[in-house]
Amino acid sequence: NGVCPKAEIAAVLIDVPQPEDEREGRQFTFSDSSRIIHAVEYLLGIAREKNKPISINISLGTNGGGHDGSSGVTRWLDMALTEPGRSICIAVGNSGQEKSLNDQDFGWRSGRIHTSGKIVSKGLDKELDWVVVGNGVADVSENELEVWYSAQDRFSVEVLPPGESRWLKASPQEFIENKRLRDGTTVSIYNELYNPANGINSISIYLSPNLEPGNIRGIRSGIWRVRLVGEEIRNGDFHCWIERDDPQEVGRDEGHRLLRFPSFFSEKTNVDSHSISSLACGSSTVAVSNYDHLTNRINISSSQGPTRDGRFKPDIAAPGSNIVAAKGFSNDAENGLQK
Repeated sequence: NGVCPKAEIAAVLIDVPQPEDEREGRQFTFSDSSRIIHAVEYLLGIAREKNKPISINISLGTNGGGHDGSSGVTRWLDMALTEPGRSICIAVGNSGQEKSLNDQDFGWRSGRIHTSGKIVSKGLDKELDWVVVGNGVADVSENELEVWYSAQDRFSVEVLPPGESRWLKASPQEFIENKRLRDGTTVSIYNELYNPANGINSISIYLSPNLEPGNIRGIRSGIWRVRLVGEEIRNGDFHCWIERDDPQEVGRDEGHRLLRFPSFFSEKTNVDSHSISSLACGSSTVAVSNYDHLTNRINISSSQGPTRDGRFKPDIAAPGSNIVAAKGFSNDAENGLQK
């Protein structure tokens, strides 16, 4: 019954195991998961068996990655779409908001996830403000910041924790792993050249909480300062993203609320563009944003493009706010007509 009564619907639930190696696990994002490929293969197999066209929706994604369609999963999806009768639509994400609409609106905390800039010459630098919340809230999620820049350049990276005077530094091809601060926060920095997915350079910074039983402490709150210093400059452009964290309370400890909580760039550091999910940056997949039909504009929370390599995304916008839909998974209706 419904809008398209001759259509068939199939759904797949995906579980993504983390790699056993700690370092690989940190650098692993949902968009890299072969489980997504397995799910799409399963659905394509159904369409092949029934000799029907198929449209697949993927409403999943993360902020990590090169945002240029270079990941193995994105390339595989593009390849799968070379055959006729197939379509794959991917949600662009909900990281578009940079400012509050009113005093009770905190949607920008999930929206200030991107910044970019240019180091124009050797010896010059750019500083970024990376904010971790506090004030009675302990962030017990692992926070990650990624920097992507040209293979022609060499950046060193320095990190200054809140309340400290000594910067932690990693030059190109160097790393700091599991540097434990006095309050239990652990810092890891990887400054890597020639990422195997796209050949450009990347820097990853991880802030990890202290999760020892009986001594749980969230990541140190305040402004973490990140400094990018030009060692060799031929291009100088860079983009940074903060990995996605969906707010979720996981418990309480000594009067503190323990939450998985998003960190974010300060207002002066944030650049309101390129917030599209990395999984939605493919060439042949359709990136879909949220069109608010009541205001006749893109919803403020919907992520925006372009991709890091300059392609226009999203591809299409469709109504996604205040939608009245059938209770398709309800079991309390007797006659199939549900509100």
